[in-house]
Amino acid sequence: MFAGAIGPLDSKGRGSVVGIDVPIECGGVAVRPDDWIFGDIDGVCVVPKDIAERVIELSIEKVGRETTVRDELTVGAPLASVFARHGIL
Repeated sequence: MFAGAIGPLDSKGRGSVVGIDVPIECGGVAVRPDDWIFGDIDGVCVVPKDIAERVIELSIEKVGRETTVRDELTVGAPLASVFARHGIL
């Protein structure tokens, strides 16, 4: 379960457990046991367990490139040249 706000209600008497550690579909997306789930104010992302480590590696690389771009822009490099060099903003 993921909620974007605080709710003072509980589920006592309104819900029941019908399965644990079983594949489901949520919002049209398959979710399997041991998949990695990330959520924030912008939404929820499901990363299949089979590719989770690679996704994290690529994410860390992208953050590094974004940090380089931000550092170059901070010292006054022109936006167009930074984008031409790195292909990201």
